[in-house]
Amino acid sequence: MKKYLTLGLVLILAALANAQTFRPDMRLLITGDEDIAMSHKELGKLFPEKLKDPFPYIAVFEKDGKPKLIYLAAEHTKERTFDMVDYIYKNFNPQIAVVEWERTGRDLNTCEGGSPREAAYSAARASDNNIPFILSDLADKEKYEISGFSENYISDPLVSYKREVFMIENITAALNTYDVVYAVFGEWHYLAQRKILEQMLGKPYYIWKNSEDVPFKKINDCRTVSVR
Repeated sequence: MKKYLTLGLVLILAALANAQTFRPDMRLLITGDEDIAMSHKELGKLFPEKLKDPFPYIAVFEKDGKPKLIYLAAEHTKERTFDMVDYIYKNFNPQIAVVEWERTGRDLNTCEGGSPREAAYSAARASDNNIPFILSDLADKEKYEISGFSENYISDPLVSYKREVFMIENITAALNTYDVVYAVFGEWHYLAQRKILEQMLGKPYYIWKNSEDVPFKKINDCRTVSVR
């Protein structure tokens, strides 16, 4: 099995499988810092006791009463996200991982720069479980071009929009191909995408980091995951 898949290949697999088609409504995408902050407040009103320590957390979207999309709203570079990754693989047995990592062709390292990387760790665990993973973020070169070659391309609103659309396209392609999908992105992305996911799958239930179901533990697992 090829463990690293591209969006195009997943779309082909979906077509060959004649799978049910989920169609995202991109008009529901939440953009702009203020609107995303409001999305966070809305979630906080629903679960005030849980959002005192707001992330990371897991959103579980179901179809026909069974888990369909398990979305980890991550706290980047924090080790406490790692054991939530292990929790997902152990309890939900995903068939594919959709990870927030740039499609540059470079290998993934779970401890790049001395900091843990939950996306790389998720890809590593996918390899351990012999399932494929998709790299689902635009490369810096693409962001630079979208911004009109601006030095501040990271904060460009059009770049932010294109990133979210690309991420949603990858998640949707996986949903249309596999029965159980695991997605891991920073919490900010989840807040931007939440309404689209709810439109396709209904409202999720949440598992929080401070839940007894997900104990704290330190994971030391520095390794490289090849995309070749």
